[in-house]
Amino acid sequence: MPTTPFYYYTRLTGLVCMVLLAFFLPFSIVGYNIATPLAVIMVMITGHWAIKWNFIKSSAVFWLLMALLGLFFIGMFYSAGPWADRWYVFHKNLRLLYIPFLVMLMPNKMWRQYILNAYLVVCVLVALCVTYFSLVLHSGSPFVHFHNHIFGSFMLAVAAIIFLVRSFHAKYRWLYLTLFVFFSYVILFINIGRTGMLALIMGILFIVYRQVSYKKFIATVLLTVLLLASLGFGQIGAVGVQIRRSLTNLSNYYHHRQLNTSAAIHSAYTVRALKLLKDKPLFGHGTGAFRAVYKSAYNKPEAWQGDVGNPENTYVNIPVQLGLVGLFVYFALLLALYRSSSTLKQEGLEYQGMLIVFIFASPGDSFIQLSNGGFFFVLLCSLIISAKQQWTLNHER
Repeated sequence: MPTTPFYYYTRLTGLVCMVLLAFFLPFSIVGYNIATPLAVIMVMITGHWAIKWNFIKSSAVFWLLMALLGLFFIGMFYSAGPWADRWYVFHKNLRLLYIPFLVMLMPNKMWRQYILNAYLVVCVLVALCVTYFSLVLHSGSPFVHFHNHIFGSFMLAVAAIIFLVRSFHAKYRWLYLTLFVFFSYVILFINIGRTGMLALIMGILFIVYRQVSYKKFIATVLLTVLLLASLGFGQIGAVGVQIRRSLTNLSNYYHHRQLNTSAAIHSAYTVRALKLLKDKPLFGHGTGAFRAVYKSAYNKPEAWQGDVGNPENTYVNIPVQLGLVGLFVYFALLLALYRSSSTLKQEGLEYQGMLIVFIFASPGDSFIQLSNGGFFFVLLCSLIISAKQQWTLNHER
């Protein structure tokens, strides 16, 4: 790595911008939209492109990211949607190009910890504020002050899983365990969003699976199902209310076609979008085509429907636009991220936990297409690729 003062200080500035990206992610769209391009600028002015290219070129995750972005680019030219929608969706996914530049900053393990810790500190403050708004000010939707309840609860679920991992291995285990319990309480008993609840539960089961024996894992799964069933039956806490309400709403949708609830609307989006996929299953309808083809197929939308820009489900939004080919590349990308972090011990387990939370939160919205979810994915990919590439270089020497 070059040791000139100019390279050192510009790279240092870029790494600080990555810390600020993580810091602003839970609460400030403006903040991370400024910090990320600044980090990229620092990479561009430092030069030494041969070193940077050699660092990233062997990453399977990098090439799959470029393949996915390439499909979105090609999809613009056969899309059924207007050019405004094509460019809008492509522009949203263009942020994937931030990833290789952030990786080229080559953050070492210390800086990667700084980045995650900055994120965790802000999440603790957000959780405390949400608790205050709910229990003291009796706010019905406390996450409205931090993006929304879907992304807000997702952010806290990610932090909770990191705390859980650290409670097994890191120093100050009791502190991390206490924070995990507190965050779980906020997500399951204060938060009103189902997305964060599901993501947290699946993240917990994954970490338990990785840390305990097979028999203990099966016992944990059975205990979790029993606990959730009890909470749902008694409608105890926000999670109990949401379980009971969701089951009732889905039953009313599938038996009586009632479309006046969030669960029913999301189900209708998914069912109708999958019908659109049948028309062009291989390569989809093209980038940014969802709005146009949805309107064309359902030209007399119900009052609840409005102007549907996406089906609010990542695993439906991608195949409708890019077909099964696009969905295959996306799943291959997720698998590559998981496998890349599997050799990194505790740090890798933290990344895997974050990835699992992201995977199970994605049915709740089109996360990559959204600003906050998209930048979270950018940060996660950058950390995993950087850690994996440095691990590979160290073991090749």
